[in-house]
Amino acid sequence: MPIAELLAKVGDAATPREYWERVAEILSSRAGGASIRLRYKGLNDAGEVTAGGAARAGDVETLTVTDAEGRRVELAMTGAPTGLPLPELRAELEVANQLAVLVGRRTALERERLLKEAKLVLDTRDALRGISGDRAKVYGL
Repeated sequence: MPIAELLAKVGDAATPREYWERVAEILSSRAGGASIRLRYKGLNDAGEVTAGGAARAGDVETLTVTDAEGRRVELAMTGAPTGLPLPELRAELEVANQLAVLVGRRTALERERLLKEAKLVLDTRDALRGISGDRAKVYGL
């Protein structure tokens, strides 16, 4: 799957879990509706998501991707059609693992921009804690 297409489908995910749910759905679709379980571990988050049909009998194919910073994604798939090109699926999983960093970083960048441009911020969830900028205009409730 081209990077632009993947990013268009997952780029507006609000949380890492939502991001990985969408990735799991895409990979299940690419694998003919196979049952997919993704376990992800980022630097600050971890979880497990599933997609596809109910777990089917058959062989379990597993793929694991780890990047240099230690982010890890494990895919377990059952019910995949015979002849599914696993190297292509692995490449897509690697791309998804790298895009997770960009999608996750986007939220922090948006918060930094908000703090920089807003005249007054009422922070009801303490979402701006730890973000540098003009803290004098931030009021926690």
